[in-house]
Amino acid sequence: MDPIFIEKANEFLTGTPVGRASDWAARLASPDTWITQAMLLAQDGGAEGAKPVGPQNIWEAFFASPLPLIAGLAMIWYVTWFLPEKRKRQNETNLLASLTKNDRVVTIGGLHGTVVSATADSDVITLKIDEAGTTRIKVNRSAVAAITEHAKGKPLGKDGKPGTAQQPGKVTRGESPSKNASGEESSD
Repeated sequence: MDPIFIEKANEFLTGTPVGRASDWAARLASPDTWITQAMLLAQDGGAEGAKPVGPQNIWEAFFASPLPLIAGLAMIWYVTWFLPEKRKRQNETNLLASLTKNDRVVTIGGLHGTVVSATADSDVITLKIDEAGTTRIKVNRSAVAAITEHAKGKPLGKDGKPGTAQQPGKVTRGESPSKNASGEESSD
């Protein structure tokens, strides 16, 4: 190839004569100068009528933050989880505190019995589990799942609150009276 052709091609591509590359590099600004100029341009704020960047009012600033989302989720979790659990514990505490002699109860193990003794300061209650009263057991107060009938004869609903008395022969949901072969109701 012709050396003059190469020199002309380099001169065309770089925009400077071939022999003057060091002069061209000397005219470039240093990186420190570029950084300084960029910082000054950023501080200047651009054109005179430009709008400032960022939220314009307090609501935009509030919803631009992730804090409202986190607080909202925490509030939903509290309302759907902690409040019902708190009510459940309170109802259970009230149920166990209201145990008195002659209450009919059901334990968490499924035993049906009548309370013989339940002192307020004790964690143990005594139940009689047969009609004659000869078989008695001691259970923890916390083992009582429900009170089916208070000593005063008022039946209770599933929530432990006084309900309506069940009519004899009337079948409630989920229960069926046990009948023997002759069609009579048998006592369990």
